[in-house]
Amino acid sequence: MKDYELMVIIDPTTPDEEIPNVLDTIKQNIAAHGGEAGEPDASPPWGRRRLAYPIRKHNEGFYAVLRFRLSPSESRNLDRDLKLNDRIMRFLITRTDK
Repeated sequence: MKDYELMVIIDPTTPDEEIPNVLDTIKQNIAAHGGEAGEPDASPPWGRRRLAYPIRKHNEGFYAVLRFRLSPSESRNLDRDLKLNDRIMRFLITRTDK
C-alpha cells in the first residue's frame, strides 16, 4: 500500500452541516477499495475559499485535504468513484513520500 493525499473542492451549495457527510462518503469509498483513511483537514487555511476561476458557474468552494493509504491498483477505481460524486467539483490525488 502507498501513501496518498487527496485535495477535494466541494460544491459551495452544499449546506455546511452536510460537509462532514460528504467527507465520510469519501472515507467510505477509500475503505471499500481496501484503503485506510485518516481524518480530513478542513481547518484554516482550508475550508470555504474563493476559486481562481469559476467551476460549474461557482466562484467559491469548500476545500478539504485527506491523507490515506491505498493499493496502487485501486487508485483508478477510487478516481472513478470520486468523479461520480455530484458534490465534488474537483479533486487531485497525489502520492506522498514518507
